[in-house]
Amino acid sequence: MRNKLSAARLPRLALDKNSAAGRFWRWWTNELAALLPSWLRQPGASDADALLIEMTPRSIVLQRWLQGSLAEQGRIERQPGSPDADGAAFRSLFSKLRKRDEAVALWLSPAQCLTKQVELPLAAAKNLRQVLGFEMDRHTPFKAEQVYFDFRVLRVDNQNNRISLRLVAVPRAEMDGLLNLLASWGATATAAYAAGTAVPGGASMNLMPAGRNTPQPQTRSRSIHPGLLLLALLVGAAALAIPVWQKREAVLALLPVVDRAKQRAMEIDALRREQEKLAAEYNFMLLKKQFAPPLVVLLNELSRLLPDDTWVQQFSLKGSELQIQGETGSSSRLIALFENSRLLRDANFRSPLTKGDLPGSERYHLTAQILTAPVPETAAPAPRRPANGGSAGKAPPYPGARP
Repeated sequence: MRNKLSAARLPRLALDKNSAAGRFWRWWTNELAALLPSWLRQPGASDADALLIEMTPRSIVLQRWLQGSLAEQGRIERQPGSPDADGAAFRSLFSKLRKRDEAVALWLSPAQCLTKQVELPLAAAKNLRQVLGFEMDRHTPFKAEQVYFDFRVLRVDNQNNRISLRLVAVPRAEMDGLLNLLASWGATATAAYAAGTAVPGGASMNLMPAGRNTPQPQTRSRSIHPGLLLLALLVGAAALAIPVWQKREAVLALLPVVDRAKQRAMEIDALRREQEKLAAEYNFMLLKKQFAPPLVVLLNELSRLLPDDTWVQQFSLKGSELQIQGETGSSSRLIALFENSRLLRDANFRSPLTKGDLPGSERYHLTAQILTAPVPETAAPAPRRPANGGSAGKAPPYPGARP
């Protein structure tokens, strides 16, 4: 059975079925439901448009909603005491009238159900079904366990804290008998509606018991066609494979471009290395001469630094390291003198001082590092002269060097 708790919890959103909004809502939900297979549609409001079967002691009437009103599709006059004849006639008529996958609903006449308007406190809106079941014997001659019932919220009075409902109830014994009889005749109803409460495409109150409102099995419609399944798998595989294939084609198209760019980059890199090699060879002697002091300048610096009681017996130059050996009478001053030099630094005795050949002298072995001017990062192979033919006015890299 369907309850209307959602409508009770949101009473301000309830739509009048005769208003423009209500008509639009019925049309919209009906259009959406029509897009689904019937076996996927849950029994509910849209099932009021199903094949409706009304069963009375005298006749069985099959009808449908057509253009907003009920239209009789077929009728069987029942024969008292002959249920088998009634069943055979019903099966014949039912097989002719029922459309493929069409839902079937039981149509209850006003004499078969009880309809009543009930007012409750607004506080009961959250549990309307429980409250109605508890007060069923107060509003009807039956207890809650003796009837199937459903309801619809009609009006909410917030000022007086009241809520108005339409209650529809049908005795369980009568309802079960009708449903079992239809099932024995091959028609399984998926819903049960009361006359005067159901509308085509609208929110109809469904009295179907909760355990019996399953749609009639439709083996053909519920089964999965192997061909359709294969087609769906192929479409899914294509949807996955096509983007990969397109990316592969794009990569293959770019490979020649990448190869050409890589080849050009390798050629440019080789030219750059060759240019650096040629520039280094061209500038080697020039840089060596320009940024390392000449030997005569070093000798002049040593002559200036060494005191008169000091002489050099051995002079050695290895790269940027200068080594001198000799005798001195001022061994304690040598290191300090070298530290004041503009061309030499890091002066140290290579070996301990020993007694010299002359009285009061000591033999020494001293090393020092030659200061060189910083080498520029790049050097042009052939620098141009200034336009006026004069010098650029650059300071010499070391004392005594030419500018």
